[in-house]
Amino acid sequence: MRQNTSSARQPRKRPRVSEENRSRASRACDRCRRLKEKCQGGTPCIRCTRNNRSCEFTQATTFPGYDRSQLQHASITDHDPPAFRRPSSSDISENEERVKHLEKIAAYFLGDVSLSLSSLRSIAEKIQRSSSTVEGASDVEDLTLRDEKFVVKTLSHNTAHYSGEFSHWNFSQKVRKRVDECLTDGQEQRIKENWRATQLQSPASSVFALLQSLPPRHVVNFLVQIYFQYAQTNLFFIEEKSIREKLDILHNAPSAVSGSDAAWICSVLMVLAIGTQFAHMASGPLDQINEMTEPTKPASGDDVGVELYRMACKLIPDVIAIASLESVQACLLLAHYSLPLDTQGLAYTYLGLAIKVAIQNGMHRKYVGRDFDSRTVETRNRLWWTAYTLEKRICILHGRPPSVTPNDVDADLPVDSQEFHSPDTTSNFQNISALIHLTCRLGDISNAIILLRRCPKHLRPNYFDRLFEIRSQLRTWWSSLPATLTCRDLTPSSPLFRNNIHLKLCFHLNEIYMGRPFIFFADTKSPSPGSDSEAVPAHSASLPSPKRSNTRATLVADAESAAMQIIELCSLLNKYYGLAGASYTEFSSCRAALLVILAQSLNGRTEILRSVLGTGMRLIKRMAINIDSVKSEVSVIDALETAIKKLDSNGTLQTRGDEKQKDGGYEKFRSWAALRKIDQLGSGLAQSSAQSFSGMTEGAAEISTMEVTDAGTMADSFMMPELEGMFDRQWDAGFGVDEFDTGMGSNQY
Repeated sequence: MRQNTSSARQPRKRPRVSEENRSRASRACDRCRRLKEKCQGGTPCIRCTRNNRSCEFTQATTFPGYDRSQLQHASITDHDPPAFRRPSSSDISENEERVKHLEKIAAYFLGDVSLSLSSLRSIAEKIQRSSSTVEGASDVEDLTLRDEKFVVKTLSHNTAHYSGEFSHWNFSQKVRKRVDECLTDGQEQRIKENWRATQLQSPASSVFALLQSLPPRHVVNFLVQIYFQYAQTNLFFIEEKSIREKLDILHNAPSAVSGSDAAWICSVLMVLAIGTQFAHMASGPLDQINEMTEPTKPASGDDVGVELYRMACKLIPDVIAIASLESVQACLLLAHYSLPLDTQGLAYTYLGLAIKVAIQNGMHRKYVGRDFDSRTVETRNRLWWTAYTLEKRICILHGRPPSVTPNDVDADLPVDSQEFHSPDTTSNFQNISALIHLTCRLGDISNAIILLRRCPKHLRPNYFDRLFEIRSQLRTWWSSLPATLTCRDLTPSSPLFRNNIHLKLCFHLNEIYMGRPFIFFADTKSPSPGSDSEAVPAHSASLPSPKRSNTRATLVADAESAAMQIIELCSLLNKYYGLAGASYTEFSSCRAALLVILAQSLNGRTEILRSVLGTGMRLIKRMAINIDSVKSEVSVIDALETAIKKLDSNGTLQTRGDEKQKDGGYEKFRSWAALRKIDQLGSGLAQSSAQSFSGMTEGAAEISTMEVTDAGTMADSFMMPELEGMFDRQWDAGFGVDEFDTGMGSNQY
């Protein structure tokens, strides 16, 4: 019994396997040994050959029957067993240098990750799992998903129905096609298709009743002329020839109007309503601006415009139900009218509605059908890019999410068609194309700033350089635009003088938007982004970065210069044509410029800033005369300007170049307290928009008694909300940090 137990405890001998049947080599090569991989033998080994890497046998070993000195000098190409030698000091230093470089590369691309063996092993396993071949891959090799196509089905001469790839309707059409193929009688089944909810439309009588309140013919002609002369500049809303044809129908044959005409009737009413907003422009420029005179309010046609707007609003349900090309025009004109009244509310809503109706008609996609004529196709493209451009600018400048992303758009850009040229006017096609391009570049700037805010610290130089790349491209493109007649021609006698002024205002707005976030961080003595000592964790290897030439101060200087140029352009426009408060481009540009000048005044006052600020304040007050809704915004700017004047008169603000600043804790506390009071005052002014314009500066009396010693501590309150805490966010940048590269040049143009 004991004998059996002892024999059972004896280890069994492993059977000897021949060399040709061995799955593992008797001795692993250096690379397989270091990577802890199964070496399959051979010289070079099979694994190294398959991975296209060098295979070396440098590990020393002791085999019986071999002389150590002979092993060190043997060649690995011999047919004898592989020879091994001791690693030399140069080999060891080379391997150590290789590992060091690999650690630097890993830290650069993976961010703040640990380089311990367990962490690297975990990352390598994730890579292997993500790149491994999925079982059953042959099952997807013959897929034809690329064959899925969108459909734009023509319903009438100006209406279509869009169905995207992989939609319910597309799949039902596939099923229907298969059923038709299986039918033996060769007859297709008739299916009733309902594309629009026509049962929800109003009767023709209700539409006809609105026409009884139209202004007289001579007033209508005047308002239409004003609209196309002053309101429609660098965007295409409606064609003058088309609107006059519709007016002829309303005046000569009103009985021919039906319920299906609600969309273009709404457009006609809105053209007249917008004309009332710009009617005062027909009287020429206002009084010359000077310190002694107060602006006088011209006769206002707001009551007529509001009445026409309310008439058009009664047709909105029918406009949406019809959902035609003319419905898109009506929604765009509703947004145009409400831009100076409620930009980020009502106008933004109408633009979203225009985008949705346009998508319903497939206007955001490249039209490949043959049912529409060339004029209709070009009108579709122009209306789409008007809606897309205007909404994109408002979304970026006012902090709203867009209705559609650039990846969803592949519509053709507008082309210079002779069908849209009028013999009495100069074509503004170059300006339309330029504004589309400017808006796409504004989207690039916005993406770069968002990525700069979100990226890990060690990637900041990349996205900061991206801003300068966009800046360089934008300036090069602007210099290439025509300098005569269109775009850059600022000759007052030019027929497109006002259009060109508006285009340059938009160009400078791009520069302001690019540099504005850095105004309160643009210390020329401070290190620029990317030169932080804590760009990467201390325990990680970092790549050396050269001294940067692109600084925040450069972008801020661009923004300040652009702000002063905007005030100069507004002064020039006011001198020859007059300013219109109803013009979103003019008012928003002047407001943005004044805010930048006020912010720069906190960093240090100069005589130039004082002069430009005074001119800009008088200009924006003149624009607010005709639009009551913008008076609250002007009052806030006026209050801030009064407060800064008080700080300047008390000697709190210092002239640029004076490096002596008070750093005491008490002075900083007083600055914070003063800033808190200004913020509370701004909130109160925003709620008092119904007050008369004559009382604008009354709210500034409270802050006139404040003393602020260190204006530099006011930076955080004036920083854009979307960039608050831009340089303080903690990141766990590990696997998948490549997501920060998305969106960099995705804008279509």
